Amino acid sequence: MEYGNLQNMVFGTAEAYICREIAVYKKLAFVQGSIIPYFYGVHLFTMRDGLQVYGTLMEYVDAYPLDSGVCWSFSEHQKIQLVQSARHAVRVLQYGDISQHDWHAGQILAHHAPTASDPDRVHCVLVDFSAATQSLYLSENHRDDDFGDCTEALIEEGTGLFEDFVMEHMGTREVWDFFKRLSGVCRFAPERKLPDPFAFVHTSQAGIAD
Repeated sequence: MEYGNLQNMVFGTAEAYICREIAVYKKLAFVQGSIIPYFYGVHLFTMRDGLQVYGTLMEYVDAYPLDSGVCWSFSEHQKIQLVQSARHAVRVLQYGDISQHDWHAGQILAHHAPTASDPDRVHCVLVDFSAATQSLYLSENHRDDDFGDCTEALIEEGTGLFEDFVMEHMGTREVWDFFKRLSGVCRFAPERKLPDPFAFVHTSQAGIAD
């Protein structure tokens, strides 16, 4: 699916952006209704004055964006749940070969999803994938620092979440996380001695016992 080139994103068209959205929702169909809304496609809508416009039809999610300050009313347990669900969401994007290039607090929603065992449970829902990319074209500036940029979004001013708290519950980077040294997220650098999950490959080939 042609969905535009991120190198020209500043001058992109609405059509290119919506194609990116479609591509992401199709790739992440298995998590629609959980960390992303259900997606019902792009349609031509006729307004009351007769004007026709194209738009996306999505599930209504009863949630608030983090930049609304909703987290100020959360308990510590709810904040932990939200941060951990954001970390899980980043992993889902990575496993789906999707990278988000414009993380901000307005596209991370806090959704109250009570269960029988936890009536106060909350988790995040991600929206707005118009700047997301996949490994479709060699010319695409694809992989970005989703761990660092998501963390930055969580602690934006006014969210009610703070750096030390988020980093404690966000956990460490995986060894495969892309790291952007020239961005403002240098304080979220990967640890120097993270275990290599593929060490067994090297040791087995060298005849070294695990």
